[in-house]
Amino acid sequence: TSLLYSPETPLSRWAQEVLDTVSCDTHYQLSANLMQELSGKTDTSELLAILRMRPDDPALLHDSPCPLYILFDRPSNHGNLGSIIRSADALGADGLILTGHGVDLYHPEVITASMGSFFNLPAIRMADNDTVFDWIARQRDLHPGFQVIGTTAHKQLNITQVDFRLPTLLMIVQSQPSAPLLGVAGNGVTLAGDTKGLLVTLSGTHLDAGGQVTDVPKEAPKTVAAADKRLLAVSNVFSGTLQTEALA
Repeated sequence: TSLLYSPETPLSRWAQEVLDTVSCDTHYQLSANLMQELSGKTDTSELLAILRMRPDDPALLHDSPCPLYILFDRPSNHGNLGSIIRSADALGADGLILTGHGVDLYHPEVITASMGSFFNLPAIRMADNDTVFDWIARQRDLHPGFQVIGTTAHKQLNITQVDFRLPTLLMIVQSQPSAPLLGVAGNGVTLAGDTKGLLVTLSGTHLDAGGQVTDVPKEAPKTVAAADKRLLAVSNVFSGTLQTEALA
């Protein structure tokens, strides 16, 4: 770990305190012009840091009694991914999994768009579908009733028909290239309202402890309780995806 700063620019009390108290291998002094270029914004950052990337270890994901995980397959837009990270963090998700070829999780635009949530929400990359399937199998062992909800272009159920009081993996995927991933999900669901023409819709299924696919209950939750709170969280995450994908 190293910190970068420019001796040509007076530092605030905060920046000087960080330099004095944070343990680093090395501090690098740069010219003011180089600091401005590296900052990538109008107001030059007082400090920059060189940090080691987090390992892509599923153990980093939070293991709460009733977890809500989000899987994003092949994210294609930096701002979109950053928005998903920000929404998931604000709404209490336990972790984000990235799969497939897509934008870099550590791209500066992704980190900027996350508005700091990048450092709060555990986010890892899984190299292939088999790794995802093995992880899902372990979650079914750890959390009875663990359900997988995926996206599909086919409307079958409304999102309000999914019981989000259960441990859940929410998959943001695109239908055709993500067909193997969609194989672990079943009945398609959609947000309320007309989402025709948008790239991301919703689908859902229950996977019981034995790995069998079962129908999602058709009765939507009616009270403002735990299920509705999680439904609001899920709807907000997907609404952000729908809006940004539609504008992309």
